[in-house]
Amino acid sequence: MKRILLLTGVLLILSSACAPRATIQSQPALVEDTLYFGLDKPQGSVSDAEWNQFLSEEVTPRFPDGLTVWDAKGQWKEPNGKISKEPTKVLLLVHPDSLAEDKAIQTIIELYKKNFDQESVMKVRTAADVSF
Repeated sequence: MKRILLLTGVLLILSSACAPRATIQSQPALVEDTLYFGLDKPQGSVSDAEWNQFLSEEVTPRFPDGLTVWDAKGQWKEPNGKISKEPTKVLLLVHPDSLAEDKAIQTIIELYKKNFDQESVMKVRTAADVSF
């Protein structure tokens, strides 16, 4: 009988130690969108002043909580086989996964394409596991 009680006690301890712990998560699921903006346009290049104005007037108001931008060098293979290279701005946004945020990102992409005569802006989305 003592063995059964001891075994039952051990099993209870192990099961409580292995049981998933309830966590309180008050923030919504987050995603990371990385946008790649080519800087070449038919009439030259997007200038630093033009980029900074676009960032401050179109991007920051839609994502005021924060963002990261860095310079990059992009390249891709054209249909004719030629390798094209272009200076690029990369914009990283971490935000709640919502329709409103998706719409804001799509608006940014469309405005950039229109304002700077671009064919496309590449967007890469991943789930974000964020901590501070």
